[in-house]
Amino acid sequence: MRPLEGILLGMVTIALLARWLRPRNRQTTASLLGMLVILFALHLFFDGARWTMLFVYGLVVVAVVVFAGDLRRIAHARAGESSRWKAVPSPARRVVTGLALLAAVVLGWFLPAWLLPRVTFPRPDGLYQVGRLDVYWVDSTREEVHTPEAGDRRGVLVSFWYPAESPNGRALRYHPQGRQLAADVAAAQGLPGFFFWNLTRARTHATQAPRFSIRQGRAPLLLFSHGFEGTRVQNTFEFETLASHGYVIASIEHPYASIGTRLPDGRHVPSAGRGLLAGVQRDALLDEWARDAAFVLDRLHALPVRDLSDSLAGHLQLDRIGYFGHSLGGIVAAEVMVRDPRVKAGVNMDGNPFGRALERGVNGPFLVFTSRLPDVSRIPDAVLESENITRDSLARALQARDTNVAALLQRGGTEFRLEGAVHQSFSDFPLWSPTLARRAGIAGPDDPRGIHAAVTTLTLRFFDQYLLGRTRQQSVNLPSNVQVRTIRHEPR
Repeated sequence: MRPLEGILLGMVTIALLARWLRPRNRQTTASLLGMLVILFALHLFFDGARWTMLFVYGLVVVAVVVFAGDLRRIAHARAGESSRWKAVPSPARRVVTGLALLAAVVLGWFLPAWLLPRVTFPRPDGLYQVGRLDVYWVDSTREEVHTPEAGDRRGVLVSFWYPAESPNGRALRYHPQGRQLAADVAAAQGLPGFFFWNLTRARTHATQAPRFSIRQGRAPLLLFSHGFEGTRVQNTFEFETLASHGYVIASIEHPYASIGTRLPDGRHVPSAGRGLLAGVQRDALLDEWARDAAFVLDRLHALPVRDLSDSLAGHLQLDRIGYFGHSLGGIVAAEVMVRDPRVKAGVNMDGNPFGRALERGVNGPFLVFTSRLPDVSRIPDAVLESENITRDSLARALQARDTNVAALLQRGGTEFRLEGAVHQSFSDFPLWSPTLARRAGIAGPDDPRGIHAAVTTLTLRFFDQYLLGRTRQQSVNLPSNVQVRTIRHEPR
């Protein structure tokens, strides 16, 4: 609960409790009513309405009605009665109203914290502070195939996290367009737009475009791609720690297959739908995302450019580039490694492989994270219908995953199986609402923060070894409550 929300709840609780205990005079009643109205208006102006505050709003309405009624009774009281309420509630009525007030206060305080708590991220444990900046780049050589307007060029949003010497102002919000992200997430769940407004207030440990750390010098580059209908900030838990250890992360948002996407000119870019993953459309989408990555790499090789010259130009080690991604983004990481020799190492977080990389195998250091396979028989029909997939086809796809991972790593590689994780455990999504995440099946039995710590630690060790040549530190300390099984894939 935010500070102003807590003050509002405390104020309305004290006001109703005072009224319940003892009648008050006109001045006290009017003062309590005025303070409640002012606090409520300030909350709506600064915080905005949230559905998890409905119980508090109900208390405010009750208090306003009660106090307004008291003022009317006082105004119509006979001489000598103006300082007291005309009718004092009976003991039985006081017990009933007191219990109702107590229940409402408990619900108003604990419901928001239980369903939609404040979203927080682990504090980076590296040597450096973390900077972030966001850019929008347009590829003039490619047409945007997802829009009806002929001549539209393909553009991508890119967020950079990098090592900084000192902070530059207040910590940044989680998403540059938090309201749009909340609206898109709520719409996908069939809920009101303000349901996930806790995402609009979440803050990170990064600040806006501080100077690059002079101690780090030149830093290796890691590209990231989100999953289908994901977002470029969805792995903030990982980005900030990697940046604090000396890496620059360029997270690419692929429009029309993402959420929370709003262009600099104000246009909202909605997802084109899961039909993009059907048949030949899926191969076309993989090719499009791989070309997005190549375009970003080309732009970075052409530095300095105007919007990055002060922060990143001259600080990138472009002979040491890695790629990692979640779900479809992890498949893109493998595809880019097959296509582009500039990428030296890659990580796939629970993506079921397809494309050229599946046919040829990845020729280079590659790491795969996998989760436990879900029980298809327990997935609700409504979920399958929303995804436009049958139970049998989903079962076949899941059963083929282990075979596909083996084919992807046919030239050798490592797989880490996280037995207590599910597909979305490799992203920030379970942090948005842990309670709802468990009920929706996007959080596994293991603690999401423990899974995040394990994934970040193993990813950092992998890139340290294959991009920086740090081979001495082979052992890592993983959270004791996370089940990680190492599977070695030998070259065939």
